[in-house]
Amino acid sequence: MDDPDSDLTLLAAFFHSAHYHLWQALRLAESAGDAGGAEWENIMVLIFAHPLRLEELAVTERTTPELVARSLAELRRRGLADEAKDGRWTATPNARELVERRRATRVEKLTAGLKQLSRDEVESLLHGY
Repeated sequence: MDDPDSDLTLLAAFFHSAHYHLWQALRLAESAGDAGGAEWENIMVLIFAHPLRLEELAVTERTTPELVARSLAELRRRGLADEAKDGRWTATPNARELVERRRATRVEKLTAGLKQLSRDEVESLLHGY
């Protein structure tokens, strides 16, 4: 008899691997002119964690204040982050639009890939197997 836990472990390993490879492929397909790397991570933190001081962002990102300062300067130059008078940084509306555009592009590409699955496979993923 098949071991359900073994099947779940295999499925989890598959999803983990697929997620990693899909994420890398989608990131490579994105526009090179947009924020990337450390800047992208900082935008995401500023959007979802709300305004932060440079030092708080460095702790959150597990990096040095010097690297965060360079990243924030680049984001400011691109119009993606602003520093308030109290020293807290926020993502701009342009940054939020960029995040939404990238999300929409990823969803579109993922949907195109999922169209290769049969209806039964989609149902299995949605509702368990």
